[in-house]
Amino acid sequence: MKTVSCLIILSLFACPLVALAEEFQGAPVLPGGKEISKAEGRLEKAYDMPYDEVLKYYQQTLKGLEDIKFRDRKDETYIEDHSNRPWHSITVSKEDRRTLVVITKDNWTWILGTLVLRFVG
Repeated sequence: MKTVSCLIILSLFACPLVALAEEFQGAPVLPGGKEISKAEGRLEKAYDMPYDEVLKYYQQTLKGLEDIKFRDRKDETYIEDHSNRPWHSITVSKEDRRTLVVITKDNWTWILGTLVLRFVG
């Protein structure tokens, strides 16, 4: 009985978190933040959170998904999908007092460019 009660209580706490989850082109979006720009294939949001916390969110959210590559650079982390998801990349960048997240949609220009480079190479 205690186990069932605990599961019910935990599910009540978890339901609002699932409802708050945002998505853009199938990619997870950290709730909150300030939307800088949004177009059909691109979303930019700024967060007043440390870079490490934002990056940790994406690492946990995308954990276990196949064909996801994390590329650490000096002031940003580039998360790229090598599968057939609608989104192509998530870039988490450090700025002076905020963290910038850019999510881009997979597009034909990138796909065809990659194929041409492979064919020529």
